[in-house]
Amino acid sequence: MELPLWYGQRDARWANIKMGTTTDTIGGYGCLITCIAIMVDAFDYPKNQAKPVDVNTWLTKNGGYTGGDLVIWSAVPRITGSILAQGTAYSGNIAEVANYLNKGNCLCICEVRMNGYMHFVLGYKAKGGDVWVHDPWTNTQKLLSSFGKLYSAHFYAKSMPVIPVPAPTPAPQPPAQPERIPDLPPVVVVPQPPKTETPKPIETPKEIIKDNKETPMLKGYRTYIALAFALVALVAPQFGLPTNISEPLVALCLAVAAFFRAKA
Repeated sequence: MELPLWYGQRDARWANIKMGTTTDTIGGYGCLITCIAIMVDAFDYPKNQAKPVDVNTWLTKNGGYTGGDLVIWSAVPRITGSILAQGTAYSGNIAEVANYLNKGNCLCICEVRMNGYMHFVLGYKAKGGDVWVHDPWTNTQKLLSSFGKLYSAHFYAKSMPVIPVPAPTPAPQPPAQPERIPDLPPVVVVPQPPKTETPKPIETPKEIIKDNKETPMLKGYRTYIALAFALVALVAPQFGLPTNISEPLVALCLAVAAFFRAKA
């Protein structure tokens, strides 16, 4: 993987800036954060163009240092979403680093020694069984084997965005047909014969009297009627009526009086 930008830790723009909460400067001890800055540029270019001083500021503010200015490796991927940590090897095998870089879109921060001191360089491209690295101390490119022994290799790959696969467009469906209501049989109206009421028979006076209960008042009326007809029978002969009239009249009044008297 080619590097779009690279820096040297002793660049005058940041060489004297202190790292973390210590008095150590980027120029003297900033080889690792310089490699990280170049890696951020490689994975995020041109979106992010971080310089060593930017990485130092981020690590200081976000808990990326321990012991004042020692980089916490797990904090490196948090600097930008494009860095994907893929493990660390301590085998010292340079060919292993070369094989990893042949995958493409990946880098390797390698720990070596320079003048007996711990030093970090950035491996970016394989050359046979060897690796091209950028040395932040000299701000030059050289082969990893030129440093002698490899102590550790920290592998990083570019995190590729996941492109969502659009869901298949469903086939158009025919419009829903309205549910058909089954035909109902016709309503047949059966004519009903007109209702007729049987007239109640007219009650005769006898039936009324029969149906009604006898009351003392009704019995009293019958007694008065009987007395009235008896009185007529008593005084009729005194009116001087002919015998053929008075006798039948007296007989009739006595009969009527006897009838009502019997009912009373």
